[in-house]
Amino acid sequence: MNNFTGVGRLTKDATTDSTKSGTAVASFRLAIDGPNGNTDFLPVKVYGKYAESIGQYLTRGKLISLTGRVNHNTWVTEDGSNRERLEIVANNIQFLDSPKSE
Repeated sequence: MNNFTGVGRLTKDATTDSTKSGTAVASFRLAIDGPNGNTDFLPVKVYGKYAESIGQYLTRGKLISLTGRVNHNTWVTEDGSNRERLEIVANNIQFLDSPKSE
């Protein structure tokens, strides 16, 4: 089973784009505190209609909880070297910060 659950803060505002087929995709990095004071920085993607609204509300420093799956990508660069990347594909995000009063 491929499940991921994490709580952390965004390192930058989420950005939105679309795939070649026109599906909306939101991207951001999540900083998660690890053991011994280490921090892990995980790339996260959200697809579909959910991604459209995520781009509006997820800003730098927001504390969120997310669930999803780990996605492993591999590719060959132009110079022939192999590259790989792990990313989280989120399917549920909850805001844990209180709204700021204005």
